[in-house]
Amino acid sequence: EGLAILKKFREIDKDGSGELDYDEVERLLIEFFRTVMAESNIRRLAKMQFQVADQDKTNTLSPKEFLQIIHFIRKEAPKNAQSKINLGAE
Repeated sequence: EGLAILKKFREIDKDGSGELDYDEVERLLIEFFRTVMAESNIRRLAKMQFQVADQDKTNTLSPKEFLQIIHFIRKEAPKNAQSKINLGAE
C-alpha cells in the first residue's frame, strides 16, 4: 500500500519538488469527484482538505500529510472513481 501511495504522490508532484502544492491536490480531487460534484464545490472542498492536511502550515503537503488526502478520498470518493486510480488497498 505504501509504495502505491508514494507512486501516486510522485505522479501528482508535477514540479518534482517532493511536496504537493494546492494546485496539484486540487487537480487530484477534481479527478476523483467530478462525476458527483460541481467543480466549484470541489474547489471549496479541496481548499478545506488541503488546509486540514497541511499540519505544518507550509502551504505544501509532505508525503505524510498527503496520507490525510488519501484517507479522505477512500472515505468519500465514488467507488468507480477510486478504481480508476490505484491507491492500494486500505
